[in-house]
Amino acid sequence: MDETEISILCCKDPTEACDRTCPISYTPCPGICVFAEVLRSSALGIIIFDKQQQEVMFQNEYALNLMDGIVPPHDFSALKQLLLPDPSENPTPTYPYSPGAIRIKDKALGFTAYRASERFTWVLLRDVRKKIRLESIAEAVESMNNIGYIFSGIRHEIGNPINTIKLTLSVLIKKLHELPSERVLSYLEQSLSEVERVEYLLRALKSFNSLEELKPQDADIQLFITRFIELVRSDMENNGISINYSCADQQLHAFVDTRALHQVLLNVVTNAADALKERLEPTIHIDSHIFEDRLLIKVTDNGCGMSEEQQELLFKPFVTNKEDGTGLGLVISRKALAKMGGIIYVESREGCGTTITISLPRTSNEEHQIWPPT
Repeated sequence: MDETEISILCCKDPTEACDRTCPISYTPCPGICVFAEVLRSSALGIIIFDKQQQEVMFQNEYALNLMDGIVPPHDFSALKQLLLPDPSENPTPTYPYSPGAIRIKDKALGFTAYRASERFTWVLLRDVRKKIRLESIAEAVESMNNIGYIFSGIRHEIGNPINTIKLTLSVLIKKLHELPSERVLSYLEQSLSEVERVEYLLRALKSFNSLEELKPQDADIQLFITRFIELVRSDMENNGISINYSCADQQLHAFVDTRALHQVLLNVVTNAADALKERLEPTIHIDSHIFEDRLLIKVTDNGCGMSEEQQELLFKPFVTNKEDGTGLGLVISRKALAKMGGIIYVESREGCGTTITISLPRTSNEEHQIWPPT
């Protein structure tokens, strides 16, 4: 579609016929243009910018309602600043531009800009308040579903260090004047170590906070996974599930928010455990290694696996095959990973188990790349 055709598409008066060809139907202009009326009455906000003339060429009624109270109607400068990328930062924009979102006052709008030509750019707008509310509800529901797993582990794990600290302090109180200073120091260091373990367990509770504001930082993934397995091992073993971890590389670091990654990994392991019910020798294996410039965490189970049809619905909210499931865990996990430049990928065969791969950026400056490679 060239620039002349675009200008015809949104004729200011669609009731007057002209001697040109309709750019949609490729028939002579009928005068009463059904296509122009569709654009005007669409339940999707539509704004067309004429960058050459520096004007808003078209803005349908739905777009006007969405932007009411935010930007004056047909205000080219204000709308352009709000909805279009800065040309200095994107001199050769692709088609389409990346989607965006704005939250002003009580409104939350999602939008996508499409570059039709050097002169014209289209922006599609939609109200995403309902979507945001559903996502918030989904996060709360999924956190409550998983809370039993983490508290089961904490109940078991927090007792051990507390008992050790109690025993150590009891010995010190009774024999403080009899023990050599080196022995006293050893007891104190052991107690401090156990206190640090309790602190880690308590920090794990924070993974149930909202993940809206993530704070990625450099994290030792090998240490993170080791501690994670210690936290869930008791619950897994109570269900007859063996869980183990292998690490192919040293110095495994990624740039992540560990609270969010903890929630993601807990969702994945919980799903794996559910898939292992009534399986012989149920096993979950976690592996971490470097692939090119990404850090990969793979969670593999020998459970029931999934059909191709089930995999196609895997990331659709509220779609689940579990009787007590919500279909929200992986949806939330993918959202949290995306905020950190991470990706989640699923490989499964019915009756043969499932492998979930989490791909993470290793540095803060890394450009987010698609994984697996095509």
